[in-house]
Amino acid sequence: MRGVVFTGERELELMTFPDPAPDAHDVVIEMKASGMCGSDLHQYRRPKGQTQASGISDAERPCHRRT
Repeated sequence: MRGVVFTGERELELMTFPDPAPDAHDVVIEMKASGMCGSDLHQYRRPKGQTQASGISDAERPCHRRT
């Protein structure tokens, strides 16, 4: 699946993540649209190299492609 990651300094990166594998009592839903909360702008505008709130460090990032 694909997701957008805020990389800092008003840049976004479209990344590929593994598809989720639900447990016996879980479901996976498909999103058709998404919005951006005002508090997300802190991550969008943060300087590059600062800690990311997403918990995805640069070293742990999966394979990705820039758009």
